[in-house]
Amino acid sequence: MIFDCPAFAATLWKKALQGKCKLYADGFSSRVVAAYLESPDSRVKDLAKSELQPLIDGGILKPQEHKAEEEKSAMECSSDEWSEPKDTDIGDYAKKAYMDMKSGKLVVRFGTDRFTCPFCPRKKKQEYRYSGLLAHAISQSSYHAAKVKANHQALVNHLETDHADAATSSSMPVRHKLMLL
Repeated sequence: MIFDCPAFAATLWKKALQGKCKLYADGFSSRVVAAYLESPDSRVKDLAKSELQPLIDGGILKPQEHKAEEEKSAMECSSDEWSEPKDTDIGDYAKKAYMDMKSGKLVVRFGTDRFTCPFCPRKKKQEYRYSGLLAHAISQSSYHAAKVKANHQALVNHLETDHADAATSSSMPVRHKLMLL
């Protein structure tokens, strides 16, 4: 859409991205942000250039690679990188996911009461309050494949450990309230 519709790109930039690109410069959303610099429309490029160039120069945002380079790098990856972890590896995988969230490599919180699931970027609902994201993470960690389960268990741990300030001020943890429902 950014490539094909300059009017959409301009509206998206002005309403959602302008001044916030550092938040979106990592992970899946970095592709959307970087697309502004590769747009065939010079007006779209000019909208974003002054904000995105410092992020590229600082190594925060990486320009998109061309399809051939992406295919080559995907072929060079070992099969172990792409394989699904076994149930016995869930703890190790969850620790890695937790450390990625704790370090900020995966962004979970935007502001004081807005959260997102870094593991479900294509879901229709992208923004949650604390209790909504916790409910989502608990439900996803209970019955899915090992990788999804591990990621969402790590998210539950991250929310309860590092973002407890956003929970309601009740004496019963939100996790236990949800289990009672």
